[in-house]
Amino acid sequence: MTWKIKIVDEKQKILIIGKNQQLILSLKKRLENLGGQIFISPIIPKTLKNFDYYFLINPENNLEKIFFLKKNVFFIYFNKKPGKNLSLKTVVIKGNQINEETIEKILWFCFSNTKEKNLLIRLPKIKKETTLINLNFFNYYNFFNFFNKKNFFVLFFLIIIFFNFIFVPPLIISGLFLYKTINNFKNEELNKAKNNFFIAKNNFFLSKKLYSLSRPVFLFFSLSKYPDDLIEIGEETTSILEQGFLAYNNSQIIFPALFEKKKNEEEKKLIALRIKKLSDELKIIEKNIANLTQKINTLLFLNKKKSELTVIYDALTKTNKIIPYFEKILNTSTEKKFLVFFNNNMELRPGGGFIGSIGVVKIKDYTINEIQVYDIYDIDGQLITQIDPPEPIKKYLNLPSFFLRDSNFSPDNWENYQKAKFFLEKSVNWKDFIGGVVLTTTAVQKILGAFPSIYLPDFKEKITKDNFYLKTQFYVEKDFFPGSIQKKSFLNSLVRNLIINLPQASVKNLSINLFNLLEEKQIVLSFDDENLQNIVENLGWAGRVAKPVCLSSIDKNCLVNFLFPYEANLGSNKANFFVNRHFDLKIDIDASGKITNNLRIIFKNNASSNLFLGENYRNYFQLLIPYNTNLKSVKKNGTLIDDINIEKKEKDNLKNIGFFLEIPAKKTVLIEIIYELNMLIPYNLSTLQLIFQKQIGLPTTDLNLTFKLSKNISLLNQNFFPLVKNQKIVYNTFLSTDKIFFIQLKKYE
Repeated sequence: MTWKIKIVDEKQKILIIGKNQQLILSLKKRLENLGGQIFISPIIPKTLKNFDYYFLINPENNLEKIFFLKKNVFFIYFNKKPGKNLSLKTVVIKGNQINEETIEKILWFCFSNTKEKNLLIRLPKIKKETTLINLNFFNYYNFFNFFNKKNFFVLFFLIIIFFNFIFVPPLIISGLFLYKTINNFKNEELNKAKNNFFIAKNNFFLSKKLYSLSRPVFLFFSLSKYPDDLIEIGEETTSILEQGFLAYNNSQIIFPALFEKKKNEEEKKLIALRIKKLSDELKIIEKNIANLTQKINTLLFLNKKKSELTVIYDALTKTNKIIPYFEKILNTSTEKKFLVFFNNNMELRPGGGFIGSIGVVKIKDYTINEIQVYDIYDIDGQLITQIDPPEPIKKYLNLPSFFLRDSNFSPDNWENYQKAKFFLEKSVNWKDFIGGVVLTTTAVQKILGAFPSIYLPDFKEKITKDNFYLKTQFYVEKDFFPGSIQKKSFLNSLVRNLIINLPQASVKNLSINLFNLLEEKQIVLSFDDENLQNIVENLGWAGRVAKPVCLSSIDKNCLVNFLFPYEANLGSNKANFFVNRHFDLKIDIDASGKITNNLRIIFKNNASSNLFLGENYRNYFQLLIPYNTNLKSVKKNGTLIDDINIEKKEKDNLKNIGFFLEIPAKKTVLIEIIYELNMLIPYNLSTLQLIFQKQIGLPTTDLNLTFKLSKNISLLNQNFFPLVKNQKIVYNTFLSTDKIFFIQLKKYE
């Protein structure tokens, strides 16, 4: 379900579609005087339902067909033959001397109740003036007569102006080719990008030299700021692209080289040098983007690029923090082992999904020596110790024992990593790992999106991001029995062939996808090295449960509101493939400052019957909220749920609410949870901080956020851009990663 907010406006919305500027501007001016809200587009927009009237100037045939059945549509043909078989009002104009009287005729005809469908307006044509060159002007007498004192000074002034602005043409050419270079870079057309960058760079340096000659004049007249900013933007952009080419080439060499075995000392030193060089290049790009963002603030026409640069800057800042540790892990003379958890988030669990397989990566001397994938049932089959499972697993899965496959039952990835190491040691005596990474099914699909189709000779299959999941389920579930090697063989074959095809992968797409997957908690990391673990936690890549504390050390009157909803599929199926959800949180602050939370979650199960992936979604739902809260009610489709488990985690200052619910195929279920915070908004200034955490492996979900304030409480500031109306603050967003919202309030006596 998609939730929208509509703002009612009394003005009539009028859309003008066309390219004739003379007629468009005349119509716009008159319609605005009549109280209309005018929108202009050279092409047909994606949606047409938001407008009251439509004026189409010289439309193509396809537009005539689209608008044929609509009301309040007017066609204007300006010196063009009208379309055929039109039943709508049509104005035909011949000539081009448009005046106010012409516009009045058009509007009277369009808006009147006349039954006439056609109006012909004949206008006089503007005659083009021709200037005859008097050849005698260039005779001896006129030539010398031209250079009188007055004309000499005018000519001298024009020459000065020309030489002071001569830097502008090469600067414009440079900008155009820089733009082409960036587009080529985005499309990974490296040869075109390099050619365009060469032209852009040469023109920029020419412009810079020419400007250095004229800059004193600009300084004298206090006009140097704008061209100075343009030159600095050109310098930063040129440097970013130059370092970008180097970093791209470096990455293309580094990644495949890590999988090349039996390296000599020279090759090891070369990889170390390339990693160091890549780090330096990315730091230069990060610094240049920071400078460029500041300069863009002074040039309004480049403001649209600022948001793109901010995203890139954020990615580079985080990447640069972790690269030195990445190099440290690779630079080891003793073999190090790293765990990979393949979590199927189509069977969602608190830690990301059912653990179907585990990979072990062995690293030594700048080489990834081995990646071996193991079936989880092979490992669990060797566990001889009886371990009691969490109560929901025992009750709803009817399992008396706890195994590695179900061990990620905590929403905190670090706890799950420690449990996994415990099970591995108890069952197969594996230990001494340096870290672990969780890869959800969604993550593997996105990674495959950076590769061409992967051919698996053992299975005679071509695997892409689009068919990966269904193919995997086919080979995993088909004729499955404990001890079967089919799943293990399929995944190992896929990993081997991914490594073989690594040189053909898109470095750009692979880098972007990996960063987005880390941000969206489809990939989460754990490290035994305390410093590295602290870094990934600070980056938000560790999948930890946040502490419900105020992040502002300045504001003493800071209240924290926290919630973390998470699910566990206990139906032994892959029903999450079909389940959509929508979060709606309403926070009501009354006159006393009491905070009441109303969380509504709409689950919709789109599964059809007779599907091998599963039908009914058996969900053990849990919600983490602040410890100092009063739970008022929990309802399913308006009916109170009685069987609720409330666990107090005083150490973490949290309270956990858990209950079981089932969403049948083709059904929608509404869950409503109401709870109050045991603290009041104080008088004067205060800050309310809301932390809304996203579960590992959960897909991006709609989030509707509403704050309702009492009349004695006013909103002063916030860190998002909501719609504010009648003491209501409404914000529609997506829960793609953990969210932190701040609102600054003032409460009056």
